[in-house]
Amino acid sequence: MFSSPALFPLLSQGTGLALVAGMAMLAWSSFLPKARRPAWDRPWLFALGLFLAVYALRVPTILFPLPFNTDEDVFLAEAITYRDLHGIVPWRDVDSYSGGPLIALQLLWTAPFGLPLSFITERITAIFDEGLFLLFFWLAVRRLFGEPLARLSVFPFFLFFALAIHIEWIHYSSEHLSLPLFGAALWLLARIWKGTAVGWLRFDLAALGGVLALQPFVKLQGAPEALFLGLTGLGLAVRKPGGWKAAGFLVGGAGVPLALFFAFLQSQGAVGDFWNAYIVWAVEYSKGVGLLQRGDVALEFLFNPKTAVHVLSMMLSFLLLCLVFPAWRRRQGRWILSWALGFFLVAVVAVTTSGKGTFHYILYLLPALAVLMTIGARQALFAGRRGWSIPGALLAGLIVWGGIVVFYYAPRGTGGSRVMAWPAAAVCVAVLLVLFALARAQVGKRWGWVGIALFVVVLVEIPHFHHFSALGIFLLMALLWGQAERFPRLAPFLLCAAVPLLFLAKYTKGYGRTLLVTRCPVDSPMARAVQAEARPGDRIAIWGWSPELAVFAGLPLGTREPSTDMAIGGGPRQAFYQARFLHDLARNRPRLFVEAVGPGSYLFHDRATEGIDRFPEVGRYVNEHYALRTEADGMRLFVLKEGR
Repeated sequence: MFSSPALFPLLSQGTGLALVAGMAMLAWSSFLPKARRPAWDRPWLFALGLFLAVYALRVPTILFPLPFNTDEDVFLAEAITYRDLHGIVPWRDVDSYSGGPLIALQLLWTAPFGLPLSFITERITAIFDEGLFLLFFWLAVRRLFGEPLARLSVFPFFLFFALAIHIEWIHYSSEHLSLPLFGAALWLLARIWKGTAVGWLRFDLAALGGVLALQPFVKLQGAPEALFLGLTGLGLAVRKPGGWKAAGFLVGGAGVPLALFFAFLQSQGAVGDFWNAYIVWAVEYSKGVGLLQRGDVALEFLFNPKTAVHVLSMMLSFLLLCLVFPAWRRRQGRWILSWALGFFLVAVVAVTTSGKGTFHYILYLLPALAVLMTIGARQALFAGRRGWSIPGALLAGLIVWGGIVVFYYAPRGTGGSRVMAWPAAAVCVAVLLVLFALARAQVGKRWGWVGIALFVVVLVEIPHFHHFSALGIFLLMALLWGQAERFPRLAPFLLCAAVPLLFLAKYTKGYGRTLLVTRCPVDSPMARAVQAEARPGDRIAIWGWSPELAVFAGLPLGTREPSTDMAIGGGPRQAFYQARFLHDLARNRPRLFVEAVGPGSYLFHDRATEGIDRFPEVGRYVNEHYALRTEADGMRLFVLKEGR
């Protein structure tokens, strides 16, 4: 259809950016008096644009023919197993380790439509989850504070998803399904808080309980946030007519799906599998992670200038320091700010519990970040209080930010501890003082708009030096806040215009140059060998970490785990996982067996220390029941012997 491989990405980007511009105009027009709003300003149009713009800009990533992350292969292999085999029970037949069964089961929406399980449908699902989160959050803020603030609050996160460039945020991850669940929970909390009829109140409380009860079966990592939101709903319920009786609907709404799920596991004899493979594994996974290590991971997530999240963190820092904390003296402001900060701290605990800096964990921070930024924006635009002076707030925000950045880049000492980099600290303080003087000179002056020009130039010309981006945000927001009395409706519009520039600068210089080209799958001799050997009804067992072999061949798994890193990598439960692997081999008798240990494997490369012969019981069973068929990429393909 398209004569040039570059034409289709160009059209998708052009359409997407046009939709982004339209969304910015819709966000701005909501601040106008109703008589001056354009005829096309409709809430449903804004909601529809949330989905269409994200899909349009992410089309090149959707169509990319390779996995962005090995997790995409893992979830597809599990989904194929659920789809193609009857009587599959979570944890007894399929175990995702840290993830629950709903991650893979969500992908089965494709079955009624006759669509394949592929990277395309996987990423369509991921973007749909992101769009649902944006929709629910928009509905929540709209319910509490009105349409203008709802559109403005959702806009930075809409851009985060639409113009995502980091590989960890454009693939289908184990955190994606949690986004619409938390978004729906915030919307239901807004409905409960704002007040509904008694019948609807009971429905909202029961629905809130049901939504939050699903989270443990998505991923235990998000359970602390679900518990916090559940306790919030409980606190709101007891203040409503009926008190604890109303709260019973929330408890019942949570109890019903939990009871049904555990009754099903009990009927299938899988409660022990659930406990050992999910609960005990999660405890072992996070054991020994100290507070310092968790704090280090939190800084990495929030302030790493190589990711777009630090943009949101900088905006939030300024809003909190300049606009929100002065409201602490008021009782209502103190309550809602305490709740939002509590939600954020619980989210930080959730993403840092494992002590691992895996960037797609950041998705669990977004709901709390969105809540905090909404409170800050409301204080800035509608509360009528200026809080601190502009220079004072700017200096405070920059000092806090500068201190964090200095700590982040400080060299490592013995034991991995951070060491203060005094030269870097001196330079940082000097830059802060210059910016402080610049802010005092520019705020309130006509030529202060030079700061905006400087901001744009920095973004466009030096997008890879992201410290300037963060400093530019502080300067721009200070300028806008200083001009708010003179141009009361200009600040929201310029904010909508400035934030896209920041994301767009990163998008065009990074993501656009690396992914928007025609790519072909890497030719894998072992994948071709498995496909050639596979027959209808076959299953495949994989020793090592190469779930893509099952995906490319379209075969269900022969053991409950798509990878055997727990059986290979040591640890106190290594013997348990080896025994479980052998039990599954004997029970399921998969026809194909791959020793995925070699140069072509993702994680394991040394057959002498990680192959099946290194573990006597595994090697003995495979050699007795399977015959070697071929070897490729350093990996070996075995076929079940006749009559075994």
